[in-house]
Amino acid sequence: MSSQSGLELNQAIKRSLLGKYSLYAFQIISMVLLARLFAPGDFGYVAIVQVFITLMVLISSTSIVPAVVYLDDVSVSQRNGLMSLSLLMGLLLATLSLFAFPLVCFWIGMKDMPYAALFIAVTVFFVCLTTSPLASLQRGSKFILIARAEIYAETVSLLMCLVLFYFSYGFYALLFKVCSPFVFRFMFYYQMSALTEVGRPALGRDLVVFKTIVSFVKFQFLFNLVNFFSRNLDTIIVAKFFGLSVTAFYDKSYQVMRYPLQLFTFAITPALQPTLTKHKANVSFVASEFLRVLRPLAYLGLFVSIVFYNGSGALVYLLFGPGWEAVEPILTVFSVSIPLQMVLSSTGAIYQSFGQSRLQFYCGLFSVVTTFMAIAVGAFYEDILLLCLLIVCSFVINYLFCFFVMYRFVFQTRPAYAFYKVCFLIMLPFALYSVEPMFPLSKADYLTSILLLLQSALLSLVLCVAVFVGQYALDVLYSKSDKEVL
Repeated sequence: MSSQSGLELNQAIKRSLLGKYSLYAFQIISMVLLARLFAPGDFGYVAIVQVFITLMVLISSTSIVPAVVYLDDVSVSQRNGLMSLSLLMGLLLATLSLFAFPLVCFWIGMKDMPYAALFIAVTVFFVCLTTSPLASLQRGSKFILIARAEIYAETVSLLMCLVLFYFSYGFYALLFKVCSPFVFRFMFYYQMSALTEVGRPALGRDLVVFKTIVSFVKFQFLFNLVNFFSRNLDTIIVAKFFGLSVTAFYDKSYQVMRYPLQLFTFAITPALQPTLTKHKANVSFVASEFLRVLRPLAYLGLFVSIVFYNGSGALVYLLFGPGWEAVEPILTVFSVSIPLQMVLSSTGAIYQSFGQSRLQFYCGLFSVVTTFMAIAVGAFYEDILLLCLLIVCSFVINYLFCFFVMYRFVFQTRPAYAFYKVCFLIMLPFALYSVEPMFPLSKADYLTSILLLLQSALLSLVLCVAVFVGQYALDVLYSKSDKEVL
């Protein structure tokens, strides 16, 4: 049973990775193109818009979707009832966004662009509508179809953005690119959901279905709310105290830092929950499979972290071109936390697989407190690099607390030896921060940037192989000592 379950998990992960990688490759190309067309100030404003949209995605999709995946069975009336709830939620949140966004602009001190709130309200409405068809697709592990829909949506949005830019719509072309994919995603998700076991949702009267998932959703909702503030409060504070240009540099560095998370962790996590949920009665199996996934994640994170740390200047130039040099020092600070965040971001699937959304909420609440303290100190001293360093320190504290809760209350056992090997891998990049980057960018051109990035990748590969060999040698010694004791 265990081997068959492990094979099932591997297949789900492969499908999720294939789908997500296709989408992220397209998004990176889009980001490279748009960074050369629009000014940093435009991206600073759009970063605040994205904070709003991210909040609505977290409140709607990531509350109901995991709950639908968690349920043992979903009837037609329940499916349609959730669609109606999504519609009502969309109307409510869209109206709230329409009036709240100008107030946020006023508080931050930035100019409220005409029609921006209307763009956000329409986007929020379709984000909520997306919940039900996405749940159908994700429950059936249709990750290839999900990625196909998202690529279609991104392609249409990018082409229309370029057309609007050509006709001199300027900032609104970029705003359209940020908002419109959610509208097109709903259209494609809705069509493709007919190919799932749950089926294509329609409006229904069974609104009491909410009672079926309320115990799961209430803490999932609270966790998403506090997780939003943990992940996005920094962008709002930076905009308030440092201005839109610094916000653009900060947001781009954070975005680049999170791409490895998207390429690996965020692609794997959707496959973990529906697969591990089937085996929630076998805690030891779930714990061992989870550790089996974590170690490759930690090695990938270590490799990327070293590449980013030593080649941040070259990477920034290749991605964004000239005029974005201020991203480099911020990215250098964030790069040391990449392995830690890749491992930490995967824990949500465990809490959701066991229906422990309450514990997940407590971890999220703790994360908000530590992150807010880090941001507050950095803003008080008006030092953006200090703020970034303190945020990284808060990641470490949150990691320790989250895994303590997981092992103590979910797995109800002590951490295995393999877990401590993962801890060593994710903490290793922090030793880099005391060393100057080996490949600073002194001449800004594409060929030099490519060569420096390749040198950084080679160095990272050598270091990772050395660490792997060292851990393998320790494993051999550890197993021999156990045999001698026996």
